[in-house]
Amino acid sequence: MLKKIFAAALFITTLSGCTSNHNDLEKKDHSIVSKMSELVSYELDQIEPKHEERIRDWLNDVQQNGGEKEYFIHSFDNETADNMYAYVYGKGFTDYEVSFIYNTSNNRAEVHVAGIEGQSETDHFVKVKMINDQSITIVFER
Repeated sequence: MLKKIFAAALFITTLSGCTSNHNDLEKKDHSIVSKMSELVSYELDQIEPKHEERIRDWLNDVQQNGGEKEYFIHSFDNETADNMYAYVYGKGFTDYEVSFIYNTSNNRAEVHVAGIEGQSETDHFVKVKMINDQSITIVFER
């Protein structure tokens, strides 16, 4: 009987230990996501209120004059002490894939933007918000 009680207690302890570790892992993952969104984040078809007029004018111009699958960028460098903003548009792209790559050998970072073709009649743009660091380069991919 004592063996069964000990085995049950050991099983419950092990099970609660696994649950605790799983919760810690979820907290770490959330922390990583939170930290990464501080470095770079992006939104489809969204404009910062302070950029509204300039970006609307810019979008009208590039939508009328731009070539198919040609990238256009409008950036606001050094706008705040914390963040830089870049708006990317490509005629024919309905979505964008944005990735952040950091190279530890030269301490340089790149934000890769790739336009994705879709079935929609409407073109879209992407707003990329990055930390204000001059070592970050935006790279366009096809």
